[in-house]
Amino acid sequence: MKKNYLLKPLFGKVGWWLLFIGALLLVLTLNEVIPDIHTTVFSIIPSLISRDEFGSRCFLINNTINDEVGTVMIMLALFFIAFSKEKDEDEFTDALRLRSWYLTGIIYTIMYIACDLLIYEIAYLDYVMFIQGGLFILIYIIVFKSKLFYSRYKYDGQ
Repeated sequence: MKKNYLLKPLFGKVGWWLLFIGALLLVLTLNEVIPDIHTTVFSIIPSLISRDEFGSRCFLINNTINDEVGTVMIMLALFFIAFSKEKDEDEFTDALRLRSWYLTGIIYTIMYIACDLLIYEIAYLDYVMFIQGGLFILIYIIVFKSKLFYSRYKYDGQ
């Protein structure tokens, strides 16, 4: 019994909109065009800096949440785009997904080793925290969509 765990095609369209909105939010926040939203949030790891009135480290900290909202939107968007069905999903598309997944693993491993050897100090932490999280899915989307486009162009162009 073959099960298909892909999302409906609508999720792909929603994903592209979420990606646009999340990226726009992050760009506008980083360029200080929109104000930061300050709020109290729960932190799993108690803060080394924040302390409550009794002097103990607290789990509730004051934080700006613009970057978290933008990052979560982008990760959801990448997930929706990568794992939604194509309108003409068939065995060939399924095989193309698998080949793209393999190629993505190879590309990601090479990029990870190169970045580990060539990026240092604070820039490395930025790379690990922000870029590396969605990089695998982003590479997969680029590889899969380009292979899909090429296969449609190659067969439709003849």
